[in-house]
Amino acid sequence: MASRAHLVECPYCRATMEVEAASGRVLNKWEKRNKSLPTEEKFKEALDQEKHGKDKLSQYFQGAQSQMEQNKKKAEELFKENLKKIKKSD
Repeated sequence: MASRAHLVECPYCRATMEVEAASGRVLNKWEKRNKSLPTEEKFKEALDQEKHGKDKLSQYFQGAQSQMEQNKKKAEELFKENLKKIKKSD
């Protein structure tokens, strides 16, 4: 049987998605291009989106770094505690 897909347009953002009928899985997504903007505006919009993406990634990696530092501190504390227990048992 061939898999059937439907094209669905979001009423809010006007993006188009190709959705597999059987599973509901999104196969493709196309953002609506705003053709009414002048070229300069399009470049500004693209630049703003790029800056927002960089900021989002930066925040994510900072959060991951702090989490790793906390995990490292916990592991070092556990290591020190267990090392003390071993020295006491000898």
